[in-house]
Amino acid sequence: MTEIPSTKEGEDRLSSLPDALLIEIISLLPSNAAIATALLSPQWRGLWAHITSVDIDTRQFLHRLDACSAINQVIEKFISPLIRTFSLRVYDQNVKHIFFSGVMDSWFCRICDRNVEEISLKILDSKSDYKFSSPWSVFPTPWCVFQTPSLVVLELDSDIPRRCYGISDDIITSKVIITLPNLKKLSIRVSHDECQGWGKLIESCPSLEVLSMVVVLTKGIYVVDEPAINLSITSRNLVRLNLSVLVYEMASVVVDTPRLEYLRSEVLILSKFVFVNKPNSIREAFISFDDGYGNNWFMELLQSISNVSSLTLCIRDDLCYDYGRRVVGKSDLSSTGNVLFPYVYGVIEVAQFMPEYGGSCIEGFQQFLPQSSHPHKWL
Repeated sequence: MTEIPSTKEGEDRLSSLPDALLIEIISLLPSNAAIATALLSPQWRGLWAHITSVDIDTRQFLHRLDACSAINQVIEKFISPLIRTFSLRVYDQNVKHIFFSGVMDSWFCRICDRNVEEISLKILDSKSDYKFSSPWSVFPTPWCVFQTPSLVVLELDSDIPRRCYGISDDIITSKVIITLPNLKKLSIRVSHDECQGWGKLIESCPSLEVLSMVVVLTKGIYVVDEPAINLSITSRNLVRLNLSVLVYEMASVVVDTPRLEYLRSEVLILSKFVFVNKPNSIREAFISFDDGYGNNWFMELLQSISNVSSLTLCIRDDLCYDYGRRVVGKSDLSSTGNVLFPYVYGVIEVAQFMPEYGGSCIEGFQQFLPQSSHPHKWL
């Protein structure tokens, strides 16, 4: 076995690497750690300004009155013509100063000018005694984000209830042109009363393939006998849709995604869920709701996704019996070659199988099921 030549004690082999490779290595670090590498060697002193991945966590600025100024000084020093990813985590203790001081737009404009490909913005709970209590539940999304042709991934998230991101009225009125031709993955947390604007943005992203959308309540709703939330999602190339409406008011959902393959929808109260065009490519669907108004839309929904190979429905207990009877008794569903087998474990779950698998059920719904010569073992 050939012995590895020993190096001189204390020899800095890492610094002997080309600057381009060192920059790639430093770019893998959180930005505060990347900046700290300037202390390692004089050769490393200016390399952090060339990093192509920026990850800023504002937790270290929680108790600093000059948090915005400190972050601004860091961002101003980035000189790489390409910033591949930009991640910014803001905590409830400094969220007001950062979002409403006027500096947020300037930070994002600097980053977006560097052909950024991925942006992640998160509002997090600092777990401190201080809690940000303010009528500002909807935080403005920097406008330049919507005019970044290089953007491929956009994530706007929060782990704090009723914290979400707003969209400019200028987008709704078409005063601002959305330029996101390459956006493929969008994850957003939005206010119940801004679904129209976000729906327009979604429709303006021709390459969008993955959408995760959470709708939250940000103020009182005073709507009676009609949907308080009207959500329309149109996307010609969307493959995966994850939708959560965390508002205990009636919601109407209209989806036009002909290439959809995976659907997960969790809406508390549904007045309707309609596909404009039947998603013939759909493979898996998970649909959950606590309450529903009317049965016609529910049966039409099942018919429109009858090609799925895996379908799960989670419905509140007191709706199970009626929906279970109607689902299994619908004869035109059997013409697709798939058979529905419901069973109850607090909610109803319906799974579709190809005919050769046969099926059986848990007690309580046998009277609604067709007889099968190939019983399937439930796992």
